[in-house]
Amino acid sequence: MKRPIERAEPARARLSLAALVLASLPGLLGCPETARLGFARDVGHAAGDGVGTGTSSVGVPNTFTELRSLLREDPVGSTRAHLLAPKVGPLCTSPELRAAFLRDTQGALGREGPESRRAAEDVVEYVATACFRTNPGSGLVILAEAALAIPSPTRWDVLRARLLAADGRSVEARPFAEAAMNAGSVHARALLANILAEDARAQAPGYREGMFDAALQVAGAEPDSNWPLIDLTAVLSTRARLLSERAFYESSPKDIESLKAARAVYERLGLSPFPQRVRGLALDTACVDAVTLGENGFAACARAAELHGHLGAAFLAGRGEDPARFDLPRLEALKQLRLQMQSLGPKHLAVIAFRGDETELVSWGYPLSELLQTLAAQKLKLVSYVRGGSPRLPALAARVFERAGVRPALELRFPSGVEGMPCVAALIAKQPAPAQCALSADERGRLQKLGQHGIAVLVGRDLDAEIEDLRARDLALTLLSFRQPATERPVAAHLKSLSDVFLLSNRAKSLGGSMQSRPDEP
Repeated sequence: MKRPIERAEPARARLSLAALVLASLPGLLGCPETARLGFARDVGHAAGDGVGTGTSSVGVPNTFTELRSLLREDPVGSTRAHLLAPKVGPLCTSPELRAAFLRDTQGALGREGPESRRAAEDVVEYVATACFRTNPGSGLVILAEAALAIPSPTRWDVLRARLLAADGRSVEARPFAEAAMNAGSVHARALLANILAEDARAQAPGYREGMFDAALQVAGAEPDSNWPLIDLTAVLSTRARLLSERAFYESSPKDIESLKAARAVYERLGLSPFPQRVRGLALDTACVDAVTLGENGFAACARAAELHGHLGAAFLAGRGEDPARFDLPRLEALKQLRLQMQSLGPKHLAVIAFRGDETELVSWGYPLSELLQTLAAQKLKLVSYVRGGSPRLPALAARVFERAGVRPALELRFPSGVEGMPCVAALIAKQPAPAQCALSADERGRLQKLGQHGIAVLVGRDLDAEIEDLRARDLALTLLSFRQPATERPVAAHLKSLSDVFLLSNRAKSLGGSMQSRPDEP
């Protein structure tokens, strides 16, 4: 069954915070589809206190024990899906029920001993974050009440900082994050660094000298043997991303120094015992940075290819076309797209579409600039299309073009909630604009005069509507994104890794060759 295409911006558009994305491990290195809220850990498998029913130890059912039992159910199973929300919902709105829930939680702790404390805290956290999604105020109230009922030196401060930051209240969030960090929470260090970085971003679009210094000072602390792995990953990933973001905006030679500092952190993250996905994304970024730094060793690329199957990295490192290790159908699609691109010229235009949040898209800055250089060398007219996001997103788009050394022939900006691609797709297909076209008469005229459609490059999230609009007009495109689109409309090619872009680059031959095997790099 075809999935519906979401055209509107997410309801909680204020969640532009890297503080929330990066403080949750699934979103540390560019996986935003699992980090939209960035803090609700699945406690279904975390509750390990051995109590498996919805009753207390004295045989009386209560909301706490019932929730604890439901959270052990399969997260995608029908039991949890149908019963959990009706149990949590009333707690968000009823002070009386909430007080009873916390009393039950306290009682269970008193009867069952300290080994069940973590499981109890997990249940409270789930309730608070679930309530926050529909009513931010109720989630904060639950945590304030939990801090009194179930004292914890750091956990509730960390959660309050996350919730406040997600609600756009970073000034209020910062003291809680600082208190948790000073009380020994390593995870709060990553959270505080991201709050500081987001505060710096909020001052003005673009980059200002030293804007990330405070955040990098917090994230720059070196670990000791007591740091849990998940928190170590959060801190190092935050540091690496901030260094990469700073490098993208800086001018030479400062950008090179920041890239080298970032690479050193990515190389650490690319090793065991860090989670496999973290290692793969770190090596992918380090591979791209190797090209940017002008290095020919490509050791990170070789590891990204060997261990994670990244096509672009395999090409750069000359690791061959082994069907057991690489997605050869997708490789063939990229090769066909490259041939298609080579047939384009001055009579064609390319739409470069940005959608999402700057902190999600900045990792694509260098690869996208590489692709723009290739399109510009073939003298295509480049159209910059920016939809939604914060005021910083147009600044990021402008920096991508600046990094590529090219200027767009036309810049189109669409605020959140305004559909731009239906009109853009119709006009570049030389068809009448729809009645609800958001473009001005001048923009319509300029777009129609730029030439024939050549290619559309889409980078970001929630791009299914744009894909639908383009394919409805029979316009070819490529999708530059970590996300596999939900739409059934076909795309020409999907770049799953940053390094994949080098399969499309004009510099491909000089950079890597043709994926033929060659000796391992030292």
